[in-house]
Amino acid sequence: QESSGSNEHSAVHPALPSGRDPSSAAMSFYRALSKQLIKTYVEPAQRAMVVPWYQQPRQLTPLQQWWRENVYPVWFKYVIGPYERYQYEHAVAELRSYGLMFDDQHNSHDPVVE
Repeated sequence: QESSGSNEHSAVHPALPSGRDPSSAAMSFYRALSKQLIKTYVEPAQRAMVVPWYQQPRQLTPLQQWWRENVYPVWFKYVIGPYERYQYEHAVAELRSYGLMFDDQHNSHDPVVE
């Protein structure tokens, strides 16, 4: 029994060397644990510089490559191209019937008008 009024944590703990109290031992354990976790998980990820899947270059399969080189140009030339051209000509004819052009369809308050 000490009468000096010191805290009971400052007393020498018999199981710990150099008179450290149990809270400092727990702190050193958690400090060592966090250092090991950083070495194991954080540093390798930073070294690898992981690129998200949506920023990685897309690799096409041989079938996709063949499709883009051989089928898609024909599809565009005979199907999509004429259909989009028809839609464009139809829109132009409708606007001309009212004496308008595509430029008249822009909003003057729109900040991006070129």
